[in-house]
Amino acid sequence: MTAAVQELPDVLTDEQMDELTSDMQNLNEGPLVFEAPGSPRVQAKAVTPLCTQDTGRIWKRTSGSIHKYGTIGGKPSITCNTNVTALSLSTTLYIKTMFGWGKVAGPFNSANAGVKKLEQKQVEYACKKASPYNHFRMVANGSVTYPGLKPIAGGAYSETDGGGLPCS
Repeated sequence: MTAAVQELPDVLTDEQMDELTSDMQNLNEGPLVFEAPGSPRVQAKAVTPLCTQDTGRIWKRTSGSIHKYGTIGGKPSITCNTNVTALSLSTTLYIKTMFGWGKVAGPFNSANAGVKKLEQKQVEYACKKASPYNHFRMVANGSVTYPGLKPIAGGAYSETDGGGLPCS
């Protein structure tokens, strides 16, 4: 059992993107923590279930060399310190345009049960040209279901640093 995730819009203004990500964890702030309700933060020699979601950086992928202009992407993941009932991730890639943000790839949906890690390795966008440099944002909505509890959902995002990546 995982939390339902709504598909993200294809086009967002800057204001809409800011609103969408306002309650999400930015990669620069560290990983998103999914803490089981009612579990104490620290217990001596006991395993308190704890999961973190990390979107990771967006980069020019070496595996994308099969495409004429390569690919950009990332490997968002949820990692727990013990097996949980279920994990899920839904990730979408956006490119910054003069009008706001346009979806270029996704959603990439993954789910698994009875594990302690879920990593998406297929999140990528095949570049149409190798220039100009563009800014991209990867938005990942995740959910964790701890044994005997309802799913906990949250979102995180990361974006390209500095001048962006040579991909359009």
